[in-house]
Amino acid sequence: KVSLEDLRAAIATLQLDLRPDDVFAEMQGPQSGYIEKAVWSQMIEQADADKVLKSRGVDTSEGAGSEALSTQAPVGLQAALNHVAAALRYNSLDLNQGFEAFDVDEDGRLSLLDLRTAVDTLQLQVHDDDVAAVHRAMGPDASGMCTLEGWRRLLETADGSELLRSRGVFLEAEDSAQAPIAGGPDGGVPEEVRRAADVVAAALQFNGLTPDEGYDSFDVDDDGGVSVEDLSKSAQMLQLDLGEREIAALHAHLAAGERHARRAEWVSLLAS
Repeated sequence: KVSLEDLRAAIATLQLDLRPDDVFAEMQGPQSGYIEKAVWSQMIEQADADKVLKSRGVDTSEGAGSEALSTQAPVGLQAALNHVAAALRYNSLDLNQGFEAFDVDEDGRLSLLDLRTAVDTLQLQVHDDDVAAVHRAMGPDASGMCTLEGWRRLLETADGSELLRSRGVFLEAEDSAQAPIAGGPDGGVPEEVRRAADVVAAALQFNGLTPDEGYDSFDVDDDGGVSVEDLSKSAQMLQLDLGEREIAALHAHLAAGERHARRAEWVSLLAS
């Protein structure tokens, strides 16, 4: 079943020019709180997707543009799992925390939409076929939902270390001097991190502080570094529009496995 939050997340991810509440109402969602599969299927079957695609200049003839649908070929289940494991390790998340991070609609279970949304947000460059394979391997129930147990069972077989090293990321203590790549294991700054950084940067600018001065200001306990606790307390004191998940994502990006955010990474990200 598809909830209103599921629908909102999907429309935002796919960048559809639609009003989620209107679509939800049209599919009789308000009656039960969910869109039933039968209603969904009926509405989708009646839709004219080709007409919409053609209006946007997309050739829908057979074989047209098939290579443009994905720039990343399927790599197989184990390789896809290693991508996910690398993202968790890079962001200093254990399997339980990773499950919560991938549970986009926060309903305590993982749907295929949750996985696809998280993969897109983290810019993992995993083919959609592989995302679907990961979801199937987790053993979803009849409603298409996966549990924490299924997630743990599958991710415990994965190893993201080699993937991280191939991208110049070294998280072991002996390699801590190696600077991590900007963003996630596949490069780029995740959207969630970028937004959080922009909110912090705006607050510093409003208070007349440079990013370097802001680092010291956010070091609440004056221990020489900005921990995730410092970042959370500062956000609360400044009444920043940031949730705990965004704060954790920003700190994990800046700390690269360490307790404190790296000053150089902090200055670079907030100045960009």
